[in-house]
Amino acid sequence: MKYYSWKKFKAYTFMIILISPVFIGYSLGEGIVFDSTPFNRYMTPSLPIGIFTVFILFLFHLRQIKLPISHFMALLVLLGYLLLSISTPLIMRSIPLFLGMVVPICNYYLVKHKIENSQPDFNYYRIFKHVCWALIWMKFLTDILFFKTIVTEFLISDAIAIYNFYDYFPFFYCLSLFIIVNDAINDEKISIFKVLTALICFAATFNAYSRVFQAIIIIGPCLIVYFKIVPFNIKTLSYTLISLLAVLTVVIGIYFYDNFSSDASLTLRFGHWHEFFLATSLQNIFLPLLNPYRQLLNFGTTHNELLEIYSLFGLGFFFFVKVFTDFFEKGAENTHALRTTILASLLLGAFIQLNITNPHLGILWSTLVALTSNIKTAAQTSSVSRVRIY
Repeated sequence: MKYYSWKKFKAYTFMIILISPVFIGYSLGEGIVFDSTPFNRYMTPSLPIGIFTVFILFLFHLRQIKLPISHFMALLVLLGYLLLSISTPLIMRSIPLFLGMVVPICNYYLVKHKIENSQPDFNYYRIFKHVCWALIWMKFLTDILFFKTIVTEFLISDAIAIYNFYDYFPFFYCLSLFIIVNDAINDEKISIFKVLTALICFAATFNAYSRVFQAIIIIGPCLIVYFKIVPFNIKTLSYTLISLLAVLTVVIGIYFYDNFSSDASLTLRFGHWHEFFLATSLQNIFLPLLNPYRQLLNFGTTHNELLEIYSLFGLGFFFFVKVFTDFFEKGAENTHALRTTILASLLLGAFIQLNITNPHLGILWSTLVALTSNIKTAAQTSSVSRVRIY
């Protein structure tokens, strides 16, 4: 019993550290800081604590983790483009985007490895849900108790801030709500606790600034119900959405970039797309990081995730899209609608902001799809060659 309790405690601790919205930065004169925000910047970037957890444990288990050859090649191609960017002004922008793509890949295989080698056999998906809901309630109650409001950017204390709380963190609330809806459909019942948790998710999201996630948290539950009734092939949906968004990006960037003058945010985004396509030539189509306008942006972004990845990593874009789609495609049947909805939400949001490669969001979605993957079935049916990393 003591052995089981200790192992369960370690499993919960691992999940808490992995998805915890604690961000670490460094300030000269102050040392390590936890209160960095877009309005309270330090000289070094603020990174979620989960990133350090992923890299340390991934390196520790490096000899045991196996990747399909196509996924291993994706890492090599992305690394190759990163090395090419060293000689350009874009290196400081390429590094965080590289991490935003590599961290979810490493985390996915790390979590799968942990599940496959778990003794005793814990339900890590249930643990993930419990940790998400505990974080939601802890933050909600401490915001009321310490700050006299239902939503703040702080976690327990004003010395610990959730970086980009108002822009990207609402994805955490969307994800938690989608899990509640999916469970309610599968179980055909819902508890008062889950209803109250869902209300907190709505309240927090609508007190943030992200119009994208405000739309997603409304549309998402409807999509889950729809995908339960009409199950889509995830691979087909992913490639179709990516193709449509890519075409839409090009069309708006070339022809309709100046048709949204009433919205300063969209005008800025579409203006970047227009200038990038205007400067594109046959010489830099495979090495878009040599695009003159992309280099002028320096460490700025195009505010379009598909274009951002392509503009810095060229052909690596297609490798990453395959990996991303593969992750969502394999999973248990009772989470198919959930995975489809999350994939669609990430891709639709990627049209005007960077969701998939945001470090904390990347850990969240890759953890979920790893936990819901049908590992036994995948192992039996997989016929792809694999490479062991030494």
